[in-house]
Amino acid sequence: MPPVAKKRKMAPKLTAADGAHVVAARLRKDLSAIFELPCVPRDVEAAPQPTAFRGTLYGYQRRSLARMLEIEQGQRLTVELGIHKVTFVPKGGVVADTVGMGKTAQLIALLLAQPPPASEAAHTLSALVLTPEHLCHQWRAELARFAGDALRVAILTNEAELGSLPFRWMRGGSNAPRVLVASLEFLCGQFDACLSALSLAHAARFDRLILDECHDAVLLNGGHSMSALLQLRDCSRKVWCVTGTPFPQGDQSVFGLHQLLGVDIKFVIVNSPFMRTDRPLPPSH
Repeated sequence: MPPVAKKRKMAPKLTAADGAHVVAARLRKDLSAIFELPCVPRDVEAAPQPTAFRGTLYGYQRRSLARMLEIEQGQRLTVELGIHKVTFVPKGGVVADTVGMGKTAQLIALLLAQPPPASEAAHTLSALVLTPEHLCHQWRAELARFAGDALRVAILTNEAELGSLPFRWMRGGSNAPRVLVASLEFLCGQFDACLSALSLAHAARFDRLILDECHDAVLLNGGHSMSALLQLRDCSRKVWCVTGTPFPQGDQSVFGLHQLLGVDIKFVIVNSPFMRTDRPLPPSH
């Protein structure tokens, strides 16, 4: 008798639930691992310490200051994405030194090194510092320590401070606050009221928006506060994000920071080798 071929065992068919599981796993693919925040090279010429800065900046802090000033002058950056190159001009950058390296001092030095033009001082804040509420008074103390009277500060953490905000600017004259340190939670929770108060104070434009602990800002209220943050971004000349943990939620953190910095980079994940890879993402992506 001729040999009988053995029957091959067929793999079980995928159910709809199996397919949904595979798709969900692919969508969870975290692209944040391909991003890195480069260090400022040691051969960068350090910027001079601003005259009004109280204290002494370390060499690495002055190199960071030089890099921040360079970015603010409109430097074009190019990144390679596979075989493509994308060139853009960012609205600012990320200060991501580890805890204790003096990130706050670097930002204060930046404010002192390049204040807004005198012609804009009457209606433009030197900075809106948006930070978790428990850090607001720490920021005020650091500004007093490193800048003294060169940068007068107002705090916004509650309804009472919100109500008095316009009067502080109207009556302050040349002594009006130039930096507003605001609670991230309060400002985003009372956004329309805060924006109205700033408009009454003729302080609805900011030379710089500083987002301290920006990973918290991006994820606040499950990401629903991003629309408020983007409006503040549009009211600012430059944006600086400050954090020691820039990508705690992977892709969501990456794209949140990209939005705040005006970086428009899109990705298309393709699993089939027969599909085109240059198709634009759908508007809902």
